[in-house]
Amino acid sequence: MAEKKYSFDWVKVSLIATVVIMFGLLTRQCDDSKPAPGDLFIDSLKTIIKDQMHVADSLKKVAKGHDSVRTEYITYWRTKVKTLVQHDSIPCDSILTIVVSMCDTLIVRDSVYISDLKKIIVTDSIIIDSQAQVIKLDSTKIADLDRKVVRLKRHRRWLLFGTGILGGAVLLNNR
Repeated sequence: MAEKKYSFDWVKVSLIATVVIMFGLLTRQCDDSKPAPGDLFIDSLKTIIKDQMHVADSLKKVAKGHDSVRTEYITYWRTKVKTLVQHDSIPCDSILTIVVSMCDTLIVRDSVYISDLKKIIVTDSIIIDSQAQVIKLDSTKIADLDRKVVRLKRHRRWLLFGTGILGGAVLLNNR
């Protein structure tokens, strides 16, 4: 029986190396260590939203305080006018000046309350606009990630197909 002499076959070595490289590419995961520029913008928007929420909360507390003072003032003058009207001995001129001063004060208090509500509306609209921008950026990022996943799956399918073909070629060459 003749001894079989082993020769160094460069074709088989290159096929095995190609299979190993393809396997390495298949198992590699995407590693995005640096954040995308959109992520930094989203973080700054989220900071703005957080700050504006604090401003809106404080404005709502102030507006609630002005509304409670206004409500107390209205209740006070309603009871006072009822007691003044019940007595017939009070002349109309004295009641008229009291009612006019009461209306002026109510108008001032209502205008303060309305200005507080306008500030709250402006702050809430800033918050809503910032949240809309965050949602838009997030949806764009999700769409990009979906495209990347589809591309990655397609590449993996081609790599698996190529690995199968090369593995089959190596097995057929060994016969």
